[in-house]
Amino acid sequence: MAKNKSKVIYEPEDDVLNIWLSRKPVDYAEDEKGVITHYTKKGEPVYIEILFASKLLKNKKTFNTSSVAR
Repeated sequence: MAKNKSKVIYEPEDDVLNIWLSRKPVDYAEDEKGVITHYTKKGEPVYIEILFASKLLKNKKTFNTSSVAR
């Protein structure tokens, strides 16, 4: 993955949507109601985990899981 290239992976067995924004090192993470964002030391978002993704994305027409990597 290039430094600025995003990658999205849905894990149906855990119902987690993973969104990689960069390959920079992660320093800390913050959890806001099941959305965990991982940041660099400078506060740049690197990686986002959306827990219970199917509940968040109730409208299946809005999000097609076949369009993301598994």
